[in-house]
Amino acid sequence: MPKAPRVSAPRGRKPAVVAAVAPELETVTPAQSGVLALLVQGYELREIAELLEISVATVRNHMQAVYESFGVRSQPKLLALFLQRVVARQAAASRRRA
Repeated sequence: MPKAPRVSAPRGRKPAVVAAVAPELETVTPAQSGVLALLVQGYELREIAELLEISVATVRNHMQAVYESFGVRSQPKLLALFLQRVVARQAAASRRRA
């Protein structure tokens, strides 16, 4: 299986939209951020482990740390939080343009 593409922003720089939608990402490590990026892209834990050449247990540990950073307990709750913030940001942008 090919290596995963680089998934984290260069050290010290986060895309503006990420900082606005998920400021909690500033508290996660590059490894945790990389696992999260692959998860959001639809990869399963086993696939993430293979791509990053780490164990599934390590992927789970990284995700647990991410959940704690965001104050959630599960993947669906984390994704729901992201979606709520993206929708709210888009709605606010629409109101400003109107």
